[in-house]
Amino acid sequence: MLLTSCAAERQEHVSDAGPLSANVETGATSVFAPGDHPWMETFGSYLLCSTTGTQIKLEDIRYETPVKPLKVELQLRNAPPGFDLGPITSASGQPPKFKEIGDISGQVEPFRKGVKISQKCDQDAAAHGFTELLFVVKTGKAGGHISKTWIDYTAGGDPYTLVINWQMITCGNKIGPVNGADRCNSDEA
Repeated sequence: MLLTSCAAERQEHVSDAGPLSANVETGATSVFAPGDHPWMETFGSYLLCSTTGTQIKLEDIRYETPVKPLKVELQLRNAPPGFDLGPITSASGQPPKFKEIGDISGQVEPFRKGVKISQKCDQDAAAHGFTELLFVVKTGKAGGHISKTWIDYTAGGDPYTLVINWQMITCGNKIGPVNGADRCNSDEA
């Protein structure tokens, strides 16, 4: 007797085209280097939510680095309803305290496999809080460039991958033009 198993193929999609959204489109954020090296920069505004109301179970987060930073830490910020500070596009430093904006509201923890996302995308973040994916980037003189991110997850038992095409750039001497724009050496940053 022959038994076979047919595992579902992982479906790739961009934000708002599958069960998990990060509320981002295609684009880039670049940050000029301060005088001291190494330095820390945190990128966020990736608000994770369910487009269908189905609970999401995160499995893995992968990213591509054409210019590798010294270190990247993935963290999840759970901001409570009535939070003091909204999503973080980018901020100098690392959670919970930043140089320009001070302390942030909510609990910040390292990403771990199995985290569940149950907030629906159509819920008001101010009334219900939010879960924000943060990239905490340690950068040396070379700079750093995260060009693409993949979030592997399941929804309703089916495997998916959310593809995020938003680029995060910490300027340095190895960062050249990004998508034709000189994001670190001109007014295009």
